[in-house]
Amino acid sequence: MTNDKVVNLHLYLVGPFVLRDDYKDSQRFFRVLIPDVMETHNKPGIKTDGGGAVLDNGVWDMTFSNVRNPSADPVRTDGEAFDTFCWSRSPAASAYAVVRLPQPDCVYGLEAELFDITSDTDGVPGAPRALIATKAVLVYENIDPSGLAFSPEPKWHPGPGAGLKNIDGVATMHIEMDPKETANDEHDMTCYRNMSKMVGVNRFLRPSQTGTESVPRSNSLRAIRRDPRIFRAFEHSKYNDCGSGLMLVRPPS
Repeated sequence: MTNDKVVNLHLYLVGPFVLRDDYKDSQRFFRVLIPDVMETHNKPGIKTDGGGAVLDNGVWDMTFSNVRNPSADPVRTDGEAFDTFCWSRSPAASAYAVVRLPQPDCVYGLEAELFDITSDTDGVPGAPRALIATKAVLVYENIDPSGLAFSPEPKWHPGPGAGLKNIDGVATMHIEMDPKETANDEHDMTCYRNMSKMVGVNRFLRPSQTGTESVPRSNSLRAIRRDPRIFRAFEHSKYNDCGSGLMLVRPPS
């Protein structure tokens, strides 16, 4: 990786992912759980300004130097809301891949869609007519990109460790999972069901058929356009047609 000085890293997440904030764990990882939807999606991958790599089935650890000490509090969120609920950590045995990360300073929700979410799991309420983010940015402040490492090391293209670029104090990276064909509502609902099963809850998503006029939403799009550091991650990502709402799962109180 490049050996630029301390930067803010924006890790852009695009795909039917479950975000797991294990802040009560002794190691306090933040996990991105990727469901096994390989019949309808290409393999997930990592992209940087300098190249990319495919993430095969398994557990991938991402680390970097100069990261802050993990907190015993939930990770801060901003922007659009996530489908957030508390549930005991499961082994995620049905996941295609798991990416374990240091705790981010912030999880920023983007591109909300209006969904009706129902639940058949006791203690995990649904969310009728909820605006839920379909993309996210994990924000890491003041990290050293030269210490970025993966275990196991993926096969980078065009070369090993395809680099991060420090532009105005910000470096970007993307974890994406593209559908093989243009997605539709049925595709999004199926992805969400697979995400739910992977976590161990019985939960259903359906795009809302009602208008958004009376539904309050954040000014996240306006905010990221005002903030060039976050907008760069938004602008340079290759868009993904999969529009399923992102889950943010935390341990029970």
